[in-house]
Amino acid sequence: MTQSEWFHDLSATFASDDTIRFRGPPKLLEEAHKRRFGVFEVNLHARELRKHGIRVRLRGHPFEILTLLLERPGEVVTREQLRTRLWPADTFVDFEHGLNTAVKTLRASLGDSPENPRYIETLPRVGYRFIAPVESPLVEADTVPGEREALFPQPRRPVQTSTPRRRAETVWAVRGASAVLLSIFLVLALFPTKPPRVTSTTRLTLTGRIDDWGSVVTDGSRIYFLERDGAHWNLMQTSTQGGNSQRFGSVFPGFNVQVLDISRDLSQVLVGTFVMRNTEMALWTLPIQGGAPHRVGSIEAKCAVWTADGKEFMYTHEKDLMVTDADGKNPRKVLTALARIYDFAVSPNGKVIRFSTDPHTTSGEIWEVAADGTGLHRLFSNWTESSGACCGRWTPDGHYYTFLAWQGGRLGVWAVREHRGWDFWKQPAPVNLISGPTLISRVIPSHDGRKLFALEQNLQGDMMRYDQKSRVLVSVPGLPQNSTVFYSPTGEWIVYQNDSDFSLWRSKSDGSQPLQLTRPLSRTADPQWSPDATQIVFMGAPAGPSQGTQVYLLSRDGGEPHRLLREGVWQFHPHWLPDGKSVAITVSPVEDEKESGIYVTNVATLQSYKLPESRDIDSATWSPNGHFVLGVTNDYHRIKLYDIGKNKWADALTATLISGPSWALDSESLYYQDVLEEDQPIYRFWLSGMRRERVYDFHKELNSGYFRCLLYGIKADGSLLVYLSRSYADLYAFDVDFP
Repeated sequence: MTQSEWFHDLSATFASDDTIRFRGPPKLLEEAHKRRFGVFEVNLHARELRKHGIRVRLRGHPFEILTLLLERPGEVVTREQLRTRLWPADTFVDFEHGLNTAVKTLRASLGDSPENPRYIETLPRVGYRFIAPVESPLVEADTVPGEREALFPQPRRPVQTSTPRRRAETVWAVRGASAVLLSIFLVLALFPTKPPRVTSTTRLTLTGRIDDWGSVVTDGSRIYFLERDGAHWNLMQTSTQGGNSQRFGSVFPGFNVQVLDISRDLSQVLVGTFVMRNTEMALWTLPIQGGAPHRVGSIEAKCAVWTADGKEFMYTHEKDLMVTDADGKNPRKVLTALARIYDFAVSPNGKVIRFSTDPHTTSGEIWEVAADGTGLHRLFSNWTESSGACCGRWTPDGHYYTFLAWQGGRLGVWAVREHRGWDFWKQPAPVNLISGPTLISRVIPSHDGRKLFALEQNLQGDMMRYDQKSRVLVSVPGLPQNSTVFYSPTGEWIVYQNDSDFSLWRSKSDGSQPLQLTRPLSRTADPQWSPDATQIVFMGAPAGPSQGTQVYLLSRDGGEPHRLLREGVWQFHPHWLPDGKSVAITVSPVEDEKESGIYVTNVATLQSYKLPESRDIDSATWSPNGHFVLGVTNDYHRIKLYDIGKNKWADALTATLISGPSWALDSESLYYQDVLEEDQPIYRFWLSGMRRERVYDFHKELNSGYFRCLLYGIKADGSLLVYLSRSYADLYAFDVDFP
């Protein structure tokens, strides 16, 4: 039976009887209970699992768990939800053992592995998630008479006798209505809703100094953003039409300030005060027309906004999404996410929250949850056209959701229609709005919904070396542009990141023998050569969901990188020990699996031990002679020295914000930079006498076009390596036609 025959049969049935009877596609009820994934098919009604059509023995709790996971594919099913479903409240059983055994049996039946899951992903201490695509097949079928009444009972009415003329009129009326409906569907199918498109672009700023770590918000006529200026940041504002930028909000002396949100009546801004990037900020409200700031209780957060009704604040704390009263009192948790929350937005109607994890990377995800914390699920879980989505915002009318996602090696702007129109049967797909040669790092809609304001990166800078004999900065010709270059201990090799696709490369120091070491978009950092220049360790993207940055080991000649620590922990700042056999790694636990601190890992055996009393150390570097460890504390304010012979730490020095600590080649002194001190000076600290001297400051460079100057290493000849930034990002306006 074809669809047209079924539709005609349905119309005739409706016209011939006052009681609705459904004689639809055969086997509809049977197929409605089936789910397919991979090579498996499950009949939930018959409680059967088949692989390649052959029945697999699975019953009891393992089948119940599979059923619950298939009912919510892509969503997290918590251990508590499984306990409630499988074991009634009055059942006394070892729940943990029973659940673990049932899941193990289910995985065995599916041929699945918890280490490399294809179907069932484990969220430690939280629950499980079905990660494979699930199909719900519906084939053409014909139900038996009366099935429709059983599913959808209709009220019985007295049977009325119809005359032939009346019955004929009814038939023609139904057929006419059916023809009209069919025509509407055909028109909508042939002429779908137009996708949104960008019609023009305007550059709003020209300085290149915007720091895209800071928020970008608008009150309709002005846009607020952060600019880097040497040792501090300036909160700036400019017209939505472009023009000269001006400083805003100078009522917090001694602190940097950024605008996080603007009240719905446009009378106040929500700001955060900070000393350094990527830290939780004290929250304040500040009248736009002038007046004293007001502290929001004792709340500190990285991201915060007013709720849709303007009566409360919503903010983040690590993995928690919190809400508090307008005065900062009565803070309460909305949800705990599976990973750290970096960015979030509330829908215009206040009913939905979407947040980002691991933003600006190809492993980034956008998650959605109801305002009351229920219904947590990943957005775009089956979308294959792009990867690494993050940082979304709704248009003011709520009709579109705009966000960032990777495609073709570029982080561009996408939009998806939130509310379906007449073509309601179609699932709206994201549309690429902006994907240029440069990277977009933030995007927000204008108040009228006709523009998008975005930060577009234009990275420009110069790598130079400080010659200590002549005491001047010297350019290094022949090196890759706009990249920091890391030299091997012998100076023969270099490793660097390609600024166009973020892949890691190595070559001879003269640029010969180049070799790509990692895939594009791998987002590596802190590459470090082994003492014999045959291996490289670096920070890289997480190995799986709910994990932080990992440390990888890679041969100089290429190959597949492999992890040095297997635990699901955040791993940072790898440094080789002088013997070339071990690497020191900073560890920050995800779920208390491992205590924070510095772990020394043997690259051959992968065995590790913790450096004593290193819980408060952010990074550790061994002296060339192997006698001392230089440790920078987690607040970046202090350098401590660990005497390996005495097994004892000692405070060495304090600073505003320490960066680029490096040992001198003779192990008798070390170099560091205070990046938040005026002119960002470089110091040398001598172990003998615990004295320091000012080596160089960047006053001239910061007043001649550069806005940030960083010490990041030392060459084999003793010269210091620095990177001078000339341009980072600018603000653009994109006119968009949103149908």
